[in-house]
Amino acid sequence: LVTSSTGSTNPPSGKPEVKVEGESWTDVGVQLEKAQQCTNAVCKRLVFGQAAKTIMDKAALDYGAENPDFRVVVFNPSLITGPCLSPEIKGGAGFVHSILQGRMA
Repeated sequence: LVTSSTGSTNPPSGKPEVKVEGESWTDVGVQLEKAQQCTNAVCKRLVFGQAAKTIMDKAALDYGAENPDFRVVVFNPSLITGPCLSPEIKGGAGFVHSILQGRMA
């Protein structure tokens, strides 16, 4: 089981009319071009992360196709939350925390 992100399956053109699992992917080339235009580290990390997740997901599925005795499942949730392992609340947990604190509407 590979836990990834919907960042790997969101096409650059936005939400497709019909999303076909296994065929809807982020365009890695477009993501890398976007990263070059980023002006801060957070933007670059996000964009490079989406490209990396796409490459990782495709590689895992290719491995599964080449090794039929090894079952591969890629799970792409939009958000995962749970207890924080670090003292800082970041990412999805930080987003939910902000909503619960009334700082985002």
